[in-house]
Amino acid sequence: MSWRITAPGLTVTPSTGTSGDGDPAVIRVRALRFRHWCGDPSPTEVVLTVQGPSDSLTTRIRWKTC
Repeated sequence: MSWRITAPGLTVTPSTGTSGDGDPAVIRVRALRFRHWCGDPSPTEVVLTVQGPSDSLTTRIRWKTC
């Protein structure tokens, strides 16, 4: 199966690939920009989309930076 991952504001490595049934994959997700401020940071959220050959799925990724 071939796949592609997109997430606005994030770097996904690898963003595309091919894998067989049951093959594990490690994907690294990194924020492109960090915001610095005082006080309790509010969570940031983006939608990550994984697109396969005939279908796609989405999930939300949340993180906090300070």
